[in-house]
Amino acid sequence: MGKRLLQLDKIPDHIIPSLVHSLGAKFEQLSVDLPPHGPRRLADTLKASVRWALRLHDAGRAHSQELTQLNEVYSRLIANLHDTCEELIHPPGSTDFPHELMPAAKEWMCTFAGVDRLQTSIAFLPQWTYNYAILERGSPLNELYETISVYQPISSEIQADFAKESAELKLPQLFYVFRFPEAESRNVLYYPMFLHEFGHAIDWNKEISDKVFESIELKFEGNDEEVSERLEIVEHWVREFVADAIATHLGGPCLVFALWHVSLVVNVLDQDSDTHPSTRTRLALITSQLIRQGFGRKGGLGSILGFIQSQCQGALQGACLPEYKTIRTAVLAPHVRRKILEEVTKAFSSDCFRPHLYRTSIEDATKALHRGRPPIPKESSVVALAIVLNAAWEIALLRSDRPFQDYRAPSARHLASAFRAVSELTLKGIESWYVRYASERPVEQIGD
Repeated sequence: MGKRLLQLDKIPDHIIPSLVHSLGAKFEQLSVDLPPHGPRRLADTLKASVRWALRLHDAGRAHSQELTQLNEVYSRLIANLHDTCEELIHPPGSTDFPHELMPAAKEWMCTFAGVDRLQTSIAFLPQWTYNYAILERGSPLNELYETISVYQPISSEIQADFAKESAELKLPQLFYVFRFPEAESRNVLYYPMFLHEFGHAIDWNKEISDKVFESIELKFEGNDEEVSERLEIVEHWVREFVADAIATHLGGPCLVFALWHVSLVVNVLDQDSDTHPSTRTRLALITSQLIRQGFGRKGGLGSILGFIQSQCQGALQGACLPEYKTIRTAVLAPHVRRKILEEVTKAFSSDCFRPHLYRTSIEDATKALHRGRPPIPKESSVVALAIVLNAAWEIALLRSDRPFQDYRAPSARHLASAFRAVSELTLKGIESWYVRYASERPVEQIGD
């Protein structure tokens, strides 16, 4: 829709209201079909954006002498709203959806990232591409209003009405959208990858990477554009290492196993890129962090972590493409790695998922899964999410004949199919924990 609109030289007056009403009907239906959290909150925001686009367009037409230019501006804005819908709202009913995870995700964001519970919405978006990512964006309604105010004067009456309605609707001002492979929508063994994406959101709010950047010694040569490109790669890499450190600090060993499997699928085990260091390098730092925390002393788990560390440690000094050599030297310097762990530890104090908690909590959850029951953590804190994800991986490793033998884990397809029942039980455990935990808190603290 958007491309066709932008190519029009002249747009008749009646086209804008027609497009607005059509788009409004689409968002209206989404608001009915979607569950009352996450995407539905975004659909409600887009629906309000459509209504205000029509009102502001009518006000603009009454005072503008350049109606063709005005219509072109609004056509672009409406096309952007349409694209936002296509990009951020997955059609309901088209996939198995991890809806049980959404309340727990909101708890993590509110507790660790410090976001406002009522002003923030969390959504999960399945996609065909095989990667995990997180997108942060402000309210499309506010973006629309601010953009239009650049092109046309807005009366004090409309300004007052907008402020009043925004307060009454109580729509979110900030959206976090987690993207994940549709094929793995119900595979909890890969859910630790969400913890890494949580790490990015927590980092954005706590500005951990910003403190790490100050410790990096940069000695890049070249023109301004080349230096700028290298600095951008450094920023990307640091943020990946920080997100890994946060996920490991709060979630324990499960990230190691999930990251290994996903890296095999997307073939990034030994490949550096402009946005990510190689997975082998990341695993070297993660396993070192876990062993330093004391996880290496736990029987079979410790031996697996030790073995993976021995296979990955060489990546820290290993060969790489020439364009990444200087970057690796700067980012992987020992004092930078220490700074990452120092800042992450400082940001969360006692919230670490420590080995003693692993030993005392995982056993009960693992026993429940062995008996075909949902693993419902007794703890009322948000570490419950880490408990059940680690328990699922305990089951996966115990049932594997030769787990990580020769650094080869069971295939992703095998795990996804063989542990479907474990995934469903684990999701039920997460859901049951949240219901029990939420019942102990005031309603105003629960949010949507």
